[in-house]
Amino acid sequence: MEALCDNNRYSIGVCGVGGAGKTTLVKEVHKKAKESNLFKDIVMTTVSFTPDIRRIQGEIADQLKLKLDEESSSAKANQICLRIKSVEKILLILDDVWKDVELEVIGIPFHDDHKGCKILLTTRNDHVCNLMDCGRKIPWNFLSDKESLALIKKISCIIDDYPPLNDVVMKVVKECKEDYDISIEELARYMMGIDEFGTITCLEEMRNKVRVIINNLKDSYLLLEKLNVLKVLSLRLKVLSPESFDSFTNLRSLYLSHCIFTNIYSLGKLKRLEILSLYHCRMDALPNELGELQNLRLLDLMRCECDQQKPIPPGLLQRLSLLEQLYIVKDNFKDWDDANRCNVNLSELSSLSRLIVLSLHLSMKRIPEGFVFPDLQRYGISINSFYGYHIFTGRQIPEYPNSRILRIIKLDASSPNAFKLLFSNVEYLLIDSCGMEYLIDITGGNHAVMFSNLVKLSLQNLSCLRTICQGPDHQLTFSNLTVLELNYCRLLTKLLSPVVAQSLGNWKI
Repeated sequence: MEALCDNNRYSIGVCGVGGAGKTTLVKEVHKKAKESNLFKDIVMTTVSFTPDIRRIQGEIADQLKLKLDEESSSAKANQICLRIKSVEKILLILDDVWKDVELEVIGIPFHDDHKGCKILLTTRNDHVCNLMDCGRKIPWNFLSDKESLALIKKISCIIDDYPPLNDVVMKVVKECKEDYDISIEELARYMMGIDEFGTITCLEEMRNKVRVIINNLKDSYLLLEKLNVLKVLSLRLKVLSPESFDSFTNLRSLYLSHCIFTNIYSLGKLKRLEILSLYHCRMDALPNELGELQNLRLLDLMRCECDQQKPIPPGLLQRLSLLEQLYIVKDNFKDWDDANRCNVNLSELSSLSRLIVLSLHLSMKRIPEGFVFPDLQRYGISINSFYGYHIFTGRQIPEYPNSRILRIIKLDASSPNAFKLLFSNVEYLLIDSCGMEYLIDITGGNHAVMFSNLVKLSLQNLSCLRTICQGPDHQLTFSNLTVLELNYCRLLTKLLSPVVAQSLGNWKI
């Protein structure tokens, strides 16, 4: 009402998510303005996504008691314009505006053409207010709990009044109404589950796509409407029963955080599931039925706690052939070469031909013979080292890697070739207390250029290390290296050849 009384504002825009109560608000404004005699006439019409000019003109004319004698829309517009100009102070309420509306086509004078004509519009898109030259924008996003619950259920096609489900929906409502700082990583997982972009074929592409569209979603107040809980479900701080997901067979993205369960075998029924996050959950062990999720692209076991000694069933990971991203960082999962504690074998990763992102915390003395880590785009791999702090800055490493970090401690001499594909793009490398004589063997055969992306290298307590490269080192380049740390490498007689040393940029020892 304050904005309507401002004589310097000719147009006002009310922006908010669909169903938030914008129409109810302007109807109440209509009533109050009429009671207070702020305007001689007040007219309200619905514009909608595809404006019907003839209908809109008819509604305006009816409310102004104007008989439209002309047939063409332009002639009717002229009649309406003259009628509006004849009123000293008039309010036109345009509800549900989706795009720029040519007011003159309808017959609505604007700004200097009639300063007594004020326009109040509602829209879902902040950008529409700019296009319509609104002098004042009023965000309208806060609903009551009851209204929010009704909105979510309407969007999700939830008809039955089922109290346990209402509790879950209300939790979504509470988090949507809070200023919840959702990460790009988490939002990408949600969006992958909605089937909103049929052309997106991998998670990394979706992650980039989300960065582009998120500002548009914010401007359009549509972020809430994109979360269709029939395909995307997020639960936090819940105790789950084995049959918890029997009725959710259409789910594509399931995000569980700080939940407790013994055996949720019903996960095996979620055949369409592509994203599964069990962040900070507590369980007996991973259900063997997890291996039946043939469409799974992301598995997040970050900070999971398992009560059993063998938390990952043997052969489970290698059955997830479409997996692109895997996050396993917790003490329960680290002993991959201890038959008494874990049945899973590191070599199962070799079956994951699409894997491009990996967070892994391992405790092992040797890498299985013949195993080579796959070629990855992003990773944080820590072997016999406490994972969580950057090897050079000391700052905590993001749980979901946005760079390429490799920490190797107390590994035997037979293992360095397991990392040869990672050495081609690693950015931060720490090797400490290992029995290796060299880092990489490039004798016999063609090899990719090694260490071209390396920014910081730390070699510590390598009593057997004699050289970095076994064989000709013309495949080595350190053009991005800025920091080199060497401590207690007493047998190291050859660091780099003169040719390779020339590739060094600005760096310090």
